[in-house]
This record gives sequence, structure tokens and C-alpha cells, in this order.
Amino acid sequence: MAAIMAATMLGLVYLTQTLGANATNSAIYQLEDELLDLRTTVRQQEADVLNATEADEVIARLKPLKLVRLGDPEVVRAP
Repeated sequence: MAAIMAATMLGLVYLTQTLGANATNSAIYQLEDELLDLRTTVRQQEADVLNATEADEVIARLKPLKLVRLGDPEVVRAP
């Protein structure tokens, strides 16, 4: 009777560990997929920012606003 009880307890411990490991692996895979999606989003946003800040793009956006380039900045030092 004790052997059956011990085998049952051991089986339950093994089952618990296996289910916990499977749940953890599933969470890891889900987080890895989310990480890949976030990296893709960041790369796309970086590309969008680079495109929006190119000189040709900025100049094209300035024309309808009738903005002109100012001169070079002057540095004024305090006395």
C-alpha cells in the first residue's frame, strides 16, 4: 500500500513539474513572438523617421508653408 501511495505521489509531482514546464515554455515562445513584433515595429518607425528627416523631404514640406532657411546661427557670448 505504501509503495502505491509513494508511486502515486511521485507521479503527481512529475505531472505538476511537467505541466509547469510546458506552461513556462509556452509563455517564453509567446514573449519571443512579441519581441520580434516589437523589433519589427521599431525598425519600421526608425525607417519612417529617417525618411521624414531627409533634406529633400523637409524642403518639399517647407515650400507649401512658405518657410525659408534662416542664416547660420550666431553665437553671442556673455560679457
